[in-house]
Amino acid sequence: MRSTFALLVTGLIALPVLLDVVLRTHALRTRRVLRVALYLVVVTLVFDNLLSALPVYVFDRDRTLGVFLPFAPLEDLGYIVGVVLLVAVLDAAVGARAERGTSAREGRIRTPGAARRPEGTGAGDASPPIGAAQVRDRGGPRA
Repeated sequence: MRSTFALLVTGLIALPVLLDVVLRTHALRTRRVLRVALYLVVVTLVFDNLLSALPVYVFDRDRTLGVFLPFAPLEDLGYIVGVVLLVAVLDAAVGARAERGTSAREGRIRTPGAARRPEGTGAGDASPPIGAAQVRDRGGPRA
């Protein structure tokens, strides 16, 4: 099949676009994501062409579209773009869930301090802060 890599790249780019729409993250509409994708495309162009020219790795020309820049195929840049988009959408989705206080495992809203802790073990109890009290208990100076 002539365009095996192109089909894989199309799927990799379509997945985060679909997830962005379904999860309503709007992560792909930010300049930061586009900027990161651009930086990684440039770095990938440099290193892929270097490694393909040496040849550290070789692409099967029968499985690409046949467009090379100059040694690496065009589709190889699509992998980088797809990964950047996927990470951006997943990060936005997980971040939004964390901000809402939704537990992925429980599937419901957790309120702060809802977990039961034994007395004296959590941040929500009235135990004194670590500091002067522990120093006095060890025979240190008393205020």
